[in-house]
Amino acid sequence: LDVLKRLGVVRARKPVLTGKRRKTLYEIADYYFDFWFRFVYEFEEDIDSGFPEGALAEFERGFPTYMGRAFERMAEELVREGIFCPFCPEKVGKEWDGVEVNVVALSKEEAFLAEVKWGSVAESEAERILRGLREKAELLPLKGRKPRFGLIARRIEAKESLRREGY
Repeated sequence: LDVLKRLGVVRARKPVLTGKRRKTLYEIADYYFDFWFRFVYEFEEDIDSGFPEGALAEFERGFPTYMGRAFERMAEELVREGIFCPFCPEKVGKEWDGVEVNVVALSKEEAFLAEVKWGSVAESEAERILRGLREKAELLPLKGRKPRFGLIARRIEAKESLRREGY
């Protein structure tokens, strides 16, 4: 693992807020390798032999889930760069220790909690997601930080209305 980490192929992850209480998770950091091992590796011999049907069926079945994870990682990277986040974050990651939050950005005074959805989100679902983030914030050790909430999706119905409501 150390060699793969140094090469940037694998990275270690801990929950951003409760990282000391959970074991480290490892994920493939490189998008190319991630795609390769998800869709090609298992079917490489079939593809090379001219029988890609199994690979194509797995691709069609698994691509939406794969893209959801990739979109979540891209959203986290954009938040880290200051896009989508209402303040300049000092630390960005995700939380999965007891309470799952796709993206968490922290400064000394504020916390930004965001849910990430690969698809389109209707207004009622967006409101439900944002209420859920408020509830999750009460369960997290934010240490006096003012929580802010967001939803990152390919398309959000009535997002201007949600912004007026303070999201």
